[in-house]
Amino acid sequence: MARRPNIKEIVQAACDVYGVTPEYVNQPNRKREVIWIRQSIHYWARKLTRLPLREIGRIVGKRDHATVIWSVKVVSGEYKLYEDRKIFIDDIELKLQERGFRTEKYKEYEQ
Repeated sequence: MARRPNIKEIVQAACDVYGVTPEYVNQPNRKREVIWIRQSIHYWARKLTRLPLREIGRIVGKRDHATVIWSVKVVSGEYKLYEDRKIFIDDIELKLQERGFRTEKYKEYEQ
């Protein structure tokens, strides 16, 4: 049976979909593109791992737990409203599945 991805694998999948490097995502940058990629990674890390929010934020962009909570809310909302955002989030999931990872979300993290 396939295993769930770890956070580094989620980061790499998102970077591959968007055509950037993990270093680009983790730089102290507030460009909208970088913020969206980071938020997407926070979203998938929250849904697919059992890491604490603080740890997710620390690993991805050196952010705090509140940023991760906000990221999940933003991505969940924009997923429903904007087709281009939905495609990007779905593409990350597909990339993870192509690499043989399970992508069903933990029940306690469903929104």
